[in-house]
Amino acid sequence: MKIVQKKRNFDLEFLEDEENVYKLCDLILEYLSNKEESSSLVVSELINYFYDIKLEPFDYVSYINNKYKTHFYATVSIPTQRVIRDMYSEGHGRDFSYWTQNYQRYIKAAAKEFIPCEDEYSFEEIHELIDSGKVFPIYPYSEKTSKKVCYKDDNIDYLVSYQTKELNKDDEYFDYMVKCMLKEIGLKTLINDIKKFLIYLKLDSYISSYEEFSKFEIIADKLISVFNENNKSNKIIESPNNLVIDYLRNLPYEEVWYEKINIEQIIGVISMLDYDKDKEICDEIQSLAVYLKEVELCYELALRCDWIDKKLMGEIIILDGNPDFNYYFASEVEGADIERHKEVILNSKYTDEYIYERTLKL
Repeated sequence: MKIVQKKRNFDLEFLEDEENVYKLCDLILEYLSNKEESSSLVVSELINYFYDIKLEPFDYVSYINNKYKTHFYATVSIPTQRVIRDMYSEGHGRDFSYWTQNYQRYIKAAAKEFIPCEDEYSFEEIHELIDSGKVFPIYPYSEKTSKKVCYKDDNIDYLVSYQTKELNKDDEYFDYMVKCMLKEIGLKTLINDIKKFLIYLKLDSYISSYEEFSKFEIIADKLISVFNENNKSNKIIESPNNLVIDYLRNLPYEEVWYEKINIEQIIGVISMLDYDKDKEICDEIQSLAVYLKEVELCYELALRCDWIDKKLMGEIIILDGNPDFNYYFASEVEGADIERHKEVILNSKYTDEYIYERTLKL
């Protein structure tokens, strides 16, 4: 089973299908409300929001062994005598010329022992292999060939009617494969995927300037409440301010699971703070920025927060030596020490030509 985590961007402003967000929220609510007894279909659909799942031949072997208590340990591709011909045409406004292509039938099968497959097998021979328990037919497939057409019926009962790498809820092995998926991914990992999505949903709906996204904050709050009820030791911090503060506090440590919270979310929350009302939080954020020395964070704070010490943020960026952020800071932040930033940029061997030329005009 090939499992690849999707590079899904859960930022609301980039989601094209609002209905898709509602569907995922409904699945999460259904799963968290009845985690122990959730149907395989719910679990499968939930997993598929976060991962691409492709079945491989040995997954079928595993299922066969589990169901029939057999001991197949490999897969083989058995060439048969069946050869069919397909016709193709150019079409689409061309000359509608056509040609034919021959295809030979192969059988992907589970095997208990080595089966020589250099030569074709008659269907009588294949049935003997099946009846003797040496092979179990998984699915048929075809490959191009120059051999002559030979229409022979195989009359073989396959586990899968055609070659596929996708799961279907109507497949007899669906429940088994979903359990394998969950075991391979890990329940803890799936819970953290859900947790990450809920945090993105909460933060993006909280900081969004689009009124239509505000409804997702209500949904996020409901789901976070259900999540926290079911995960006492892995709770989501519900306040955006506290969430961001906690993130910055833990940023130096690898074990912080939500390390992918993006800078737009962090700054979006921080920029809503009122220094007169939130002095302690603002002071801590500045102290954390100085401690972390993350140049993008320092640049964004100086650009978007009136209460931040811009001179201090600029000093961190100068000492870091990053030519790009020194240019952005010098050209966009009011009160920046332009000459010192220019010096860093012009003396850096990593400055690209565009930044170099623009710096000369500062």
